[in-house]
Amino acid sequence: MPQALVFRTLGTLDLRSGAGQELTATLAQPKRVALLAYLALAIPRGYHRRDTLLALFWPEFDQERARNALRQAAYHLRRSLGEGVLVNRGDEEMGLDEATFECDASAFERAVGERRYPEALALYQGDLLPGFFLADAPDFERWLEGERVRLRALAAKAAGFLAEGELAGNPAGAAVWASRALKFSPDDEKVLRLLITALDRSGDRASAVRAYEEFAQHLTREYQIQPSAESQGLIRTIRAREAPPQPPSAAVTPAVPDTTPPAPKATITGSATPVAVPPRGSRRIIAIVGVLVLAVSLGIGALRPPWRRVRPQPGETGDNLIVVVPFRVSGADRALGYLREGMLDLLGAKLTGAGGLRAADPRSVTTAWHQLGVPDSVDLPAEDALRLAQRLGGTRLLFGGIVGRPERLMITASMLEVTGGKALARASVEGSADSLPEMIDHLTALLLSQQAGESEQRLSALTSTSLPALRAYLEAQAAYRSGRYDAAVEGYEHAVGLDSNFALAAMGLAASGIWFPTAEPSRQRGFEIAWRWRDRLSPGDRAVLIALAGPRYPAISSWRERLDAWEAAVKAVPGRPDAWYEYGDILFHRGPMLGMSGSRDLAASAFGRSFGLDSAFAAPISHLMDVAAAEGDGKGVHTFAQLYLRVDSTSDLADYVRWREAVVEGDQAVLEQLRGRFDRMATGSLWRIVGSAQLDGVALDDAERAAVILRGRPATRLDQFEIFRYLMELALNRGRPGEAERMAEALSDVTDALSAPILNALYSDGDSAAAAATAHRLEAIVRLPMPSDPVGRAGRLWQLCDLEQWRVWRGDLEAAEQAVATLRAAQPPEVPNWAPANLGKCAAILDAAVGVARKDRDAPVRLARLDSLMLSVPEADPREAGNLALARLRERQGDLIGALAAVRRRQYHPRGGLPFLSTFLREEGRLSALTGDKEGAVRAYRHYLTLRSAPEPTRAAAAEAVRQELRRLEN
Repeated sequence: MPQALVFRTLGTLDLRSGAGQELTATLAQPKRVALLAYLALAIPRGYHRRDTLLALFWPEFDQERARNALRQAAYHLRRSLGEGVLVNRGDEEMGLDEATFECDASAFERAVGERRYPEALALYQGDLLPGFFLADAPDFERWLEGERVRLRALAAKAAGFLAEGELAGNPAGAAVWASRALKFSPDDEKVLRLLITALDRSGDRASAVRAYEEFAQHLTREYQIQPSAESQGLIRTIRAREAPPQPPSAAVTPAVPDTTPPAPKATITGSATPVAVPPRGSRRIIAIVGVLVLAVSLGIGALRPPWRRVRPQPGETGDNLIVVVPFRVSGADRALGYLREGMLDLLGAKLTGAGGLRAADPRSVTTAWHQLGVPDSVDLPAEDALRLAQRLGGTRLLFGGIVGRPERLMITASMLEVTGGKALARASVEGSADSLPEMIDHLTALLLSQQAGESEQRLSALTSTSLPALRAYLEAQAAYRSGRYDAAVEGYEHAVGLDSNFALAAMGLAASGIWFPTAEPSRQRGFEIAWRWRDRLSPGDRAVLIALAGPRYPAISSWRERLDAWEAAVKAVPGRPDAWYEYGDILFHRGPMLGMSGSRDLAASAFGRSFGLDSAFAAPISHLMDVAAAEGDGKGVHTFAQLYLRVDSTSDLADYVRWREAVVEGDQAVLEQLRGRFDRMATGSLWRIVGSAQLDGVALDDAERAAVILRGRPATRLDQFEIFRYLMELALNRGRPGEAERMAEALSDVTDALSAPILNALYSDGDSAAAAATAHRLEAIVRLPMPSDPVGRAGRLWQLCDLEQWRVWRGDLEAAEQAVATLRAAQPPEVPNWAPANLGKCAAILDAAVGVARKDRDAPVRLARLDSLMLSVPEADPREAGNLALARLRERQGDLIGALAAVRRRQYHPRGGLPFLSTFLREEGRLSALTGDKEGAVRAYRHYLTLRSAPEPTRAAAAEAVRQELRRLEN
C-alpha cells in the first residue's frame, strides 16, 4: 500500500508525497494550501459542502465564477496530490481520504483526545500555519485565527495535565511542563501558580520568584492590572521562607488558603487590605476575554479564570450548600464583636435561595466549630475550615473579616469551592456601622454575581438593584442557561417587577421570551424596559441589546441587519457565550431565508464557540444536536444529546432531546416510553416535536400526538390563538384542508387571522370555497371607514393586502394599483412601527404580479424589487408568502433558476413548523427536476411525501402524482 502524504502545519508549512518529495507546486499557491488546510481540519470532520467553500475562499466572485475557481483548485490539487486523496460525495460535497493523507494538526488533536499528551506536545511545534495569510478571504482568516487559538489552548491543556501529574513525584519535571503551558497560555494564573509551586518544591525558589515577577510585569504592561490575591499570597509565602523570621504581631496572614505543603499554616481571616479594584477605563476586561478565548472549543472549566464561574458542573451537588464560618473582627469597636458570629446569620439569610444556594444552619456551624476545640477568639486554619465545611456537606465555604471603627468599617469576604479550595468570588465593601444592612446587601450582591458567572463589566449594573431583584435575576439566569425557559421567563419577569429599571433582567426577559410563541408580550415588554434604561448598561451589553432588539428598534429591523448587529456584538464581547449563541441562532434558522450559502456550517461554528465558553449553557448544545440531525449525522446527534442531558436532564427541552435522539437511532423502546408520557411533557418539548417533525420529515405521528395534547391544555385566549394557528399549519402541511379550515374558523374572531383561508388556498392547497367566502366577507369590510387606532388600521390594511392577492392571482387586476399605493403610504404614527416594512412587501407582491400579468416592460424591475425586499426579510408575520409568490412570477417569466432559488429561501425554525412548508417542498422538487438537479428534486419530493403520508381524499391525487414523479426520477 502506498505511503500517505504528509501535511505539516504546526509551526511550519510543509507538504510531501509518500516518497518524501516536497510538493512545491502546491505550496507556492496560498489559496490551494488554505483549501487543503480547511478540508483537513474544519469541524465537523469529513466532507464539506461546496457552497461553504465558495463563501470562504471566493466571497468576491459570483456563483458561476466561484464554482469555476473551486473546480480549478480541485483539479490542480488532484494533479499534485494524486488520485484518491481529494474525494467527492455527490456533486455538492468534497473532503480528504484520511487513509491517504496525514496532517500533524489532526494527529495532535487525536493524541490530546486520547490523553497521549507527550506525543501530542511532540507534534505541537508552534502555531497553526504561522504567518499564513489570505487577503481576499476574510472568513477563512477568521476561521484560521480561531483554529490557532483552539489548538494552542489544547496544547496548554496537555502541558497542564502533564505538569499536574508530575507535581507530587517529580516537581522539576512538572516545572518544565508548566513552563511550556504558560508559554501557550501566557495570561493563565492557574498555570502560573502551578509553575511557581513546582519550582518551589524542586528547591528553585529564585526561579519561582522570577517567574512570578515576569508574569506580573506582563499583566501590568499588557492590561494595567496586578495578579490575583491568590497568586500574590502564594508568592508571599515562598518569599517569606527566605526572609528573617518576623515577630508574631507583624506576620502577614494570607486571605486565601495556601495548598503548598511546606508553607506555614494559613488561617481563615478577613484581609485588612481591600481587594484591588481596577480604575475606570481599565483593560482588565481584555485580559478576561483573552483567557476565555483560550478556552474556546475545549468545553471544560480547566482554563476558566476564577472570576468567570458558571453554574455547577455535572457531578456537583444540586444542593449547593454554603458554609459561612465566623468572621475575623480586628481593630473594630468591641461593640461590633457580635458580628464575628453574627455574619453567619446575616449572610446565611441573604444567600439562601439565590442561584440554588442554601446556607448551612448557623448553630450547626458553631457547634462543629466548638467541637474542634478552638476558642471563640481564635481563627481556624484554612485546611481545617475546609474540612469542617466538607463534614457539614458543604460545596462552598465563605469566610471574611471586618476591620475599622464604627464610623468607617471595611468588610471583606471570599467564597471558596470546598473541593480543591478554588476561589469563586471575592468582595469588599465599606461604610459606617449605621449602614450595615445596606453593606451586607451590597456584599451579598457582589458575591452572588461573581459566583454565578457574571462578568466584572456587569457588577455595577447588578449591584445597583435591590437584593431581592438580583436574586430573582440570578435564578432566571441559571434557568436560562440550563434550558428551563418557562422558569427563566417567570424569573426575569419577577426581577423586573421588583425593579422596573433593571435593564439586564429586561434583556433576559426579551432573550428567553422567544422560546415560547405565547411569551411574545413579555418579550416586547423586556425590550421596552431594557431600551429605556440602556444607558445603564456596559458598552458590551448595549451591543447585545441592539442585536437582540434590532438596530432599528423600535422600528423593525431586517434579519440581515440583525445578523450584522450580532457580528458586531460578538466582536464587542467575544467572551459572551450567549452572544455567540444568538449569532449562530440567526445563521441556523434564518440563513437559508437570507440566501446565505454555508450558513449551517457557520452556525455550527458559532454554537461551538458558545459551548467552548460555557460548557453548561444548554441552548448551543441542543442546537448542535439540531445541526447534526439536519445533516443526518446520527453520531453527532447522540453525542450532543447525551451532553445536553448531562448538563440538565430536567429542562423544558430535555424530553425533546431524548425524542430526537431516539428518532435518529430508531430506538422504538425509548420512543414508546416517551410517547406514553407525552401528556406530562413540558410545553416547550411538545412545541419542538411538532415543529422538528415537519421540518425534518420524521415521526409525523408524534407531531400529531403532541399537537392534540397542546390543544387540550388549559391556556389563555392568546395561547389558544397560537395553538390553533400552529395546528392549522400542521393540518395544511399534512394535506388536510378540511381540518385546517376548522382551525381557521376558531381563529376567525381575531382580526389578524380573519383572512387565513385566503392564504391557505393561494399557497397551501387550502379550501378554495372557504377562501372565496372569506374574500366576499372582506370586500364588505375594506369598504368600511378605516379604524382610528394604529393597530386596527394596520389590521385593515393587512386584510386589504390578502384580498387583493386573492383577486390578482385570479386575474382581477382592477383595484390592485390603488391597493399598492394605499399599502405603501401607510407610515407611523398612523400604523405601528412594525407595519410599513411588511405592508410594503405585500405591495411589492401585488405590483410585481400585475407587471408580469400585463407583460409590462418594467416587470423585471418590479420582480427585482420584490426579490430585494425578500432578501432583506424584516421580522414579519410568519405566514408571509413572498418567496412563493416570487418563485411563481419568476417561472412565468421563464426564469426557472431564479424560481428555484426563491423557493429554497425559507426559514428553518422548529418552534411550530413552517407555514406553506409542503408547498415549498413540492415546488422545490418540481423546479429542481426542471433545472436538472435530480438529487435536490428527490430530496424535496421525499420530504413532501413524508408530510403528505395521510392526506384527505381531496388531496390524495396530488400526492400520488408526486409519488409517480419521484419513482421516475429514482429509476
